[in-house]
Amino acid sequence: MIILGSTKRHAAWTAPLLFLWLMLSQVVTASLNTTTTVDPEDGNYTITTTIITTTITTTCSADGECETRHDTISTTSERMSLTPPTVELFNVTYDVATTVELDRGSEGLTGTIPTTIGWLTALTRLSLFGNELTGGVPTELGLLTNLQELSFSRNSLTGTLPSEVGCLSAMTNIGIRDNRLSGLIPSQVASMVALMELNLYNNNLNGPIPSELGLLTAFTRLSLWDNSLTGNMPTELGLSTTLQFVGLYGNALIGSIPSEIGLMTDLTTLGLGPNFLRGEIPSELGLLSKLTALGLHENNLSGSIPDELGLLTVLGSMSLNDNQLVGSVPIDLCANPDLAWIRVDCAPDPFPIQCPCNECQCV
Repeated sequence: MIILGSTKRHAAWTAPLLFLWLMLSQVVTASLNTTTTVDPEDGNYTITTTIITTTITTTCSADGECETRHDTISTTSERMSLTPPTVELFNVTYDVATTVELDRGSEGLTGTIPTTIGWLTALTRLSLFGNELTGGVPTELGLLTNLQELSFSRNSLTGTLPSEVGCLSAMTNIGIRDNRLSGLIPSQVASMVALMELNLYNNNLNGPIPSELGLLTAFTRLSLWDNSLTGNMPTELGLSTTLQFVGLYGNALIGSIPSEIGLMTDLTTLGLGPNFLRGEIPSELGLLSKLTALGLHENNLSGSIPDELGLLTVLGSMSLNDNQLVGSVPIDLCANPDLAWIRVDCAPDPFPIQCPCNECQCV
């Protein structure tokens, strides 16, 4: 739409007679108006943008006659979008394009996690820690492909951990501990190739530990204690040579302790009791030169305590009690200045352990 208008006046100056129009000035102004509507049938968003441009031009002829011209142009454009410009979560509105961090921890939030959280694709950090949220972890979480840190810990979330979390290839730290999650740990977790920490302890998760976790090359912390996990410890965990902390106690794991654990030379903490592990303690544990805490209590381990454990020169604590072990604790451990305690079974237990160190505690 073009609207034209003009106003004539005489200029207070003289000039040679020319049959030309001379432009004295030009002023351009513009206004922008954007509206968003949503189709109730398909949920698509239509963004309408209207730009109104007004040009004010003043020209004068050589005889001193001037004319001011107003030209107004209105341009309207529409585009379809599957993503809304803003999302409301827990009574706060967030801009989809610019919201990078969302921290709503310990605010007493209730209800379920809205599925619309999946629109916030620019997020790199998301925390709903320490609230009273219920319901499941929405599958739409997998749309947040820029997400690096996630904490839904200390809520009352139920249901399973969706396999869509495997789409979070930028994720480094995921924490959904202290909830009521059940079901299997999806093997797709191993698709989070940048993952460093997996904290899912104190839930009701069951089934085996995914062997695919051994493929994670940046993995440093695996915390799965106090669940109902079953099956064998995957030998593939030994491939995660960057692991520093492995906490699997308080589950129902069976089978033997894989000797491949000796490959995890950065390991500082290994907690495997209580479970239902059996067989002998692998001598390869003596290769874990950075190990400071070793928990093997309340299993069905048998055989003698390997002398190689005496090589653990920075060990601060070790629990071997409530097994069927025989023999003696390596005396070399007694010389370790960092040693705080060693817990063993003593007589009259059917399987007493000889412990020559002052730090030994009978259980």
